[in-house]
Amino acid sequence: MSDKTAHMLQKTLSILGKLQSMKGEDFTEGRKEYLQLVDQFYAENEQHMAPQQYRAAQVDVEYFLRLIILAEGIRREGME
Repeated sequence: MSDKTAHMLQKTLSILGKLQSMKGEDFTEGRKEYLQLVDQFYAENEQHMAPQQYRAAQVDVEYFLRLIILAEGIRREGME
């Protein structure tokens, strides 16, 4: 797994952990951080993603984690 992918997975899991314990304004800020991460991922992988996948990732963290892993597989295929 590339360092970039590992970092993206780690950051997503960290945000998820925070969101589960946040309430109110803190939750809103944590959600904003998550959406920025999804936006970054989409910008870097737009050629491999449908807009529906992007929208699904905005609301489903587990789906987003699967997309990160899928993108790593695509990256590795391109290296072979």
